[in-house]
Parts: sequence; C-alpha cells; structure tokens
Amino acid sequence: MNTGLKKPAPDGCENSSSPELQQGKINEVRRLIGPLSGTLALYCSDASIARYLRARNWNVKKAVKMLKASLKWRLEYKPEEIRWDDVSMEAETGKIYRSNYKDKYGRPVLVMRPRCQNSKSIKGQIKYLVYCMENAILNLPEDQEQMVWLIDFHGFSMSNISIKVTRETAHVLQEHYPERLGLAILYDAPKIFEPFWMVAKPFLEPKTANKVKFVYSDDPNTNKIMDDLFEMELVESAFGGKDDADFDVTKYAERMREDDKKIPLFWKPDGSLAATPLPVVTASPSLETTNSETESDESDVKVEKSSSPGEEDDARNLVLADWRIFFKIAGAWWTLTELNAILLQHCYREANKLADLLAQSALSSAISKSFGQCPMCLYSLVRQDMYCSWSRLVHSLCSNSSMLV
Repeated sequence: MNTGLKKPAPDGCENSSSPELQQGKINEVRRLIGPLSGTLALYCSDASIARYLRARNWNVKKAVKMLKASLKWRLEYKPEEIRWDDVSMEAETGKIYRSNYKDKYGRPVLVMRPRCQNSKSIKGQIKYLVYCMENAILNLPEDQEQMVWLIDFHGFSMSNISIKVTRETAHVLQEHYPERLGLAILYDAPKIFEPFWMVAKPFLEPKTANKVKFVYSDDPNTNKIMDDLFEMELVESAFGGKDDADFDVTKYAERMREDDKKIPLFWKPDGSLAATPLPVVTASPSLETTNSETESDESDVKVEKSSSPGEEDDARNLVLADWRIFFKIAGAWWTLTELNAILLQHCYREANKLADLLAQSALSSAISKSFGQCPMCLYSLVRQDMYCSWSRLVHSLCSNSSMLV
C-alpha cells in the first residue's frame, strides 16, 4: 500500500480539501469502523481509508459502509492468502499478467488479452483476477498506489465475454479496489466502443474521463499516448513496442512464485503495508453512483442493504468513477451487440418466409426465380427495412443516461 504520486500522472484536476480536513475524515472513519485485528487492521491504513473516502467523494458515512463491506469480503475471501499455484491453470494463456515494465510514472501495468480466455469457471476467473490485483499492489513503489490496465483487443470476439464474469468482475473491482485504477488503455478496441465512450464522457469528471484512452495501431495521433507513457523498447510488439517475445508461462510462474514469498512480509505489522504514510492527494475526489446509506454501525463489519428507488434516482445525477464506468460501457455494448444478433436472426427468418411465399405465388417466373431462389436477397431488403427501427433503438439507449448508472 503506497502513497500518492510524487510524480503525478496528469489529470487536470486539483483537490480543494485541505490535508487537515482529510485527516479529520480519515480519523472519523477509523472511529466508526472500530477496533480491528490481524490483516484487517493492517489493511485499514490511513492511505487505504483515504482511497475509500475519495471513491465516495469524501462522504464519511458512505465510505464507512463501503469499507465495512470490503473488510467483510477480505475476512471471508482472504485475498492475501491466494498463491500462484492456486491460480496457475487460469494463467496459462496469459489472458492477464503483470508486465515486467512500469509506465513512466512508476505504475505497475496489468496486460489483459480477452482473446486468450481459457476458462469457463467464474470462481476461477475471479480468483485469478484478485490474485493479479493483489500482486500488482504488492509491487507498487513507495510513491504510488495506482496501476495501469493495458488491454489488447486483437482477435477479440463476443465469445470471449461472459456477462456473469463481467458483472462479478465489476463488483469486485469497484467495491473492493477503489482508486486503484490510474489509467486504462484500450488498444485496437472495436470501433463501436468509442461512440459509447463519447456518450458517457460528458457525465464524468475530467479526472475520471482521463482514465480511459483509446489507442489504434494505425493512428499516429493515438500512438503518441503510448510513447508518452511507456519506454516503447520494453513494451510488447502487440502494442507497437519493440519486445517481440511471446508470453512464457514458465518464466512468469517463476516471477510470481518469487513474489509470493514477499506476501507474508508485506502483511507483517512492521512491513511496508503498516508503514504506509498518508498519500498526498493531488486530484479532486471522484464521485460515484452509490446507493443511499443507512446510519453506520460502529460494531462488527457487515453489509448494508441497497437504497430505495427514490434515492437511486438522485444517484443518477452523480458522476461515474473508476471501474464502474468501464463495465457499464462494456455491458451496454454487449447488450446492443446481442440485440443486433437477435434482429439479424429475425431478418433472416422473415426473408425465408417471404421467399417461400414468392415461390408459391402467381408472380412472374422471373421474380420468383430472382427472389424465391435467393433468400439472402430478401434478407438484405428486410434488413434495410428494419435498420430504421434498429437505429431508433440504439439512439434511444444511447440517449438514456440512466443506462450508465
């Protein structure tokens, strides 16, 4: 667990809260959480509490609720006890791995390659994701507390996506790893991603919006983003870098096992986690869509129930932040893609029906031959007719900002 940026990544925002006010809120959260022991006590450093406060716009009550839920999760899930040999099967294809380089701000880089998905186990995939997050945190430098996601969309298809895994991933990251994402680079993402992002962007704080970058291998302007962030001779060739080496799971396993040896020291009372000072916050706090809070209980850690519909309506006026926005956009894109597939299937069925009718009709043999023998011709015409409805549907979904809440 580490401090804020000594060399801050640019986000164009300044924090208006004074260090004294921030420390006062941190102390209040600690008082409301109550006494803790073991790894939970170590986890609740000032720096960690500050991240939960930033994730909840420095609202003490909301931060307490969020932190209690995380403490309960950590007590039950025990993420600090996961080791490489527990997740090595999930890692074989290199679908997620920590690179052996950092960005120019010292942030660890998690490389993600959706096409390399090799498992249908939701529990297995989430466990490996948690291991990767904990490993990246383990390797944070003293002056840093965030990481970079570098997502390679080469060879991506819808078969790589499980909506259940996506939902669980979103929940784990946004609820239990707040303020850990410094930047997400979507490399050669499907072109449909960016329009959705442009729809969502006006609803975001600049700090949050600047966490997403689209980079295309055939666009020199976006490639400059990579040059500005990384030493390109260290970066994989898939991202325009000069490293041609393929992912080697044997070598990666050696690295991870060495890292696993550091974990007990990391969680010792006199280890780096306990010694972490309060970060110097240089960016404005992120606002998130959150459920309303009941009064915080000062007793044991517990999970609160969700808010009422009226309170959720109020939450729609808040700004999305961190992990939530990426998964909401991905979910919306997935939904539209599924709708498109359904519509296309419907088009083809209707075209075949029309072809059968034409073949049985009293129309001229020329028309019957042209269309009756070629359902795809009719499919094309029917699809054009349905395109107007499809366009209206997409426009309606994109115009409805509640889709992103």
